[in-house]
Amino acid sequence: MKRALISQISHEWKENLWLVIELLIVAVVIWTLSLFIIRTIRNYNYPRGFDEEGVYYADVLHSDTDGNDWLKRFRSGECSEEEIDRHLQDQKALLEQIRALSMVESAAFGGNAMPYNYNFYGNDIQLISNKNDTIQVFCNERFMTPECAKVLRLHSVNGLTTDQLADVLRNNQLIVGQSAMTINDGLNLKEQAGRPAISSRYETDFTIGAVIDGIQRNRYEIFIPATVIYPVTEGSAEILWHNTLLLRLRPGTEKEFERTIEENPALLRYRDAYIDSMQSLASDGVARHWRSDVRQRTIIAGVLLLLFIVFLGLLGTFWFRVYVRTSEIAVRKSFGATDADILRRFLSEAMLLLSTAFIPAVAIVIYGVRRLADSYFGEITYFKGWGWDMALGGLLTFAVMALMILIGVGIPARRAMKIQPAIALKEE
Repeated sequence: MKRALISQISHEWKENLWLVIELLIVAVVIWTLSLFIIRTIRNYNYPRGFDEEGVYYADVLHSDTDGNDWLKRFRSGECSEEEIDRHLQDQKALLEQIRALSMVESAAFGGNAMPYNYNFYGNDIQLISNKNDTIQVFCNERFMTPECAKVLRLHSVNGLTTDQLADVLRNNQLIVGQSAMTINDGLNLKEQAGRPAISSRYETDFTIGAVIDGIQRNRYEIFIPATVIYPVTEGSAEILWHNTLLLRLRPGTEKEFERTIEENPALLRYRDAYIDSMQSLASDGVARHWRSDVRQRTIIAGVLLLLFIVFLGLLGTFWFRVYVRTSEIAVRKSFGATDADILRRFLSEAMLLLSTAFIPAVAIVIYGVRRLADSYFGEITYFKGWGWDMALGGLLTFAVMALMILIGVGIPARRAMKIQPAIALKEE
């Protein structure tokens, strides 16, 4: 049967050549579209380095004795030491006032510490590799008091708890976050724990105390820089610069907390320090990324629609191919071929053509991904292990096309086999 099948395909090589070309184009299209879907899902589920549920945040502002914004004077260096000390005491008392609430599990201050803070506020840090080479890494800077590690529940890649991560900051050590960029460049920041780091922002050299998953700034972001978290002492004047209050609520107390601060506005103020616009990080994330979510859903819907159109097109091709060979089916049946023999013959022929088309499709897709790595396909190749995504996309493509062929061959073939040979051959 195999020889007869190959002989028949070779005799009809012109017709089969065009079909192989069609299968090749369809395979490349479906593979590319499946890679987009796989990459979107992977991006969305990529470790974000924090836990947003139950986290609230707000800016702490300060006014002077006339009710004006005191922080403007502080930033311009026009304040006396006595004023700074007074406002530090106000801010500390306000923090303790919030911490005293039964709903609050932990609270802290930070600067540029919010996970969904989509900016490029960063600098370079120099790391020392195993070979004593100096490696320069661009990092997104974040400033946190120790309790921030517990508020955001930072994800350590070295197995440290949030309490231990907080101790790292108390010991004036850095926390750095791995990113797709460093992974792609072959730099495993996990190995940097305990090593020295030189920051371009500070003259003081630091030690890397812990490594965490990178804090993404967007749910679909890919090219995130590494993260560097600088320690900030709660009682220092620096905390007035990094005046974002972050707090984590105990599970299930969100409604109670919101009702409490709404009914007791005095909780949000202590003398000249006051909290402005308390917001939920989870709901803020939804609001900030609403456009991105809608865009991604729209694109995926368009991709699925295109796949459906391609599915129908290829389905119709094989359906018609079997339909015009009704007389051939009748001849085979008249010579004693069973329905199973005929169906197996048609499916074997179709799968052989698909396999023939898939070989160059593999080469084209791999070449295209490598060639266009700096554009669309950069979303694929930027992650270590992207070859597995390619393999999964290939398997899905082959499975979808095999399903198209199974339906496109099986249904019309079964209908044709029900026709009596004499009727099918009466016009021959």
